[in-house]
Amino acid sequence: MGNINLIMIKNEHCKAIILGLLLLLSPMPCLAISAESGPVFFIGEDIIHPKGIVLSVNEISRKPYTEGLGNSAKKDDLGLNLTIVNNGRNDQVINVMKDFSLDMGPHHYKPLENEFSRVKVETITVGAGTQSRIDLTFRVSSEEKSAPELIFKFDDANVRIVCDEKLGKIVSESNTSFADNEDIAKAAKLLVDAGRLTAAKNLCESALIRNPNDTQFLLLMAKIYSKVEEDDQTAYYLRRIDVTKMSGADEAEEAAIMANSIGYSDVAVSILTSFYDAGLLNDDQKALLARAYYYENELKPAISILNHLFASGYNKPKALFTMGNIYNKSMDYEQAIYYWEKAVEGDPECSEALFNIGVGYYKLGDLNKARNYWYKVLQSNPDSATMSAAEDALRETDY
Repeated sequence: MGNINLIMIKNEHCKAIILGLLLLLSPMPCLAISAESGPVFFIGEDIIHPKGIVLSVNEISRKPYTEGLGNSAKKDDLGLNLTIVNNGRNDQVINVMKDFSLDMGPHHYKPLENEFSRVKVETITVGAGTQSRIDLTFRVSSEEKSAPELIFKFDDANVRIVCDEKLGKIVSESNTSFADNEDIAKAAKLLVDAGRLTAAKNLCESALIRNPNDTQFLLLMAKIYSKVEEDDQTAYYLRRIDVTKMSGADEAEEAAIMANSIGYSDVAVSILTSFYDAGLLNDDQKALLARAYYYENELKPAISILNHLFASGYNKPKALFTMGNIYNKSMDYEQAIYYWEKAVEGDPECSEALFNIGVGYYKLGDLNKARNYWYKVLQSNPDSATMSAAEDALRETDY
């Protein structure tokens, strides 16, 4: 009989990787609008659309709105001055009311009608080789203090522009000497989330020159390197973090997830253990620590944590899946199958558990049941790695 290996969940969704499988490399960013995910830019940056439109936000203003308030909630008028340049060969028509909107925290706003200081109509035409300036006004809640994000939707491309002059200056100058760490970290996080990794890396490195042990920038550097699969560099920055200076269990969880995903589960254990000993982890975070112990082949603490969780009524599929893998490692295949089946009860689409049930029956010598479960994998909308593993298992056992 051939050698058929388990699938191990190593990320925070019920998706799997087979050991040795590499993730796709993330592309490096540029100041151009993508049609895919609505990238993030900042006030003062020139943003290039594929059709030749260049958009920039020049200024932002905010003043109280005082007319006709009565007993209603206080409002502010937030103004944005924009420049639109058409470097293309064709005229471009922009619908101001439909193509622009504003997000602030949980709130979404449309421009006020007929309040453009230079443009008094909803639709403007920017001629080829010309430029236009537009003043947009949004009436927003006075209580909302988060940075405004202007959304520009044109054809099939979306872009978000963070309209915060301080953050814009941090990004445009790559200079952190004038800003506090919270603003620098806020700008860097936005850049990382937008996939603008080079700019984020420059900011973090500049901040770390001033304070080499700042936890939030070490964590951001780890996140940057994890996105381009520089695993050793990711682990290097995670190991530099002083756990006692972390902001809390949520930050520890983020670091531990990264460490587990790149195969440095010893780092995940070292980060989470002190929070566990202090009683600061929630149940999901305890299950994450149990998985890290399992990856490190420290089965006793993994079993202890999971048994306590199950006794309290916790029954998330990933935790049950991990317990099944632990029993498999102990060669107790009946118990392994029991826990994998419980994982499938909680998540019928967890194809990794279905695959491992097949492995369990294969090791018990019941080839018919094993193949039956591998066929179920193919019907469960698996990811490509799990589908490939099931197909290989079926081929290898087609005697």
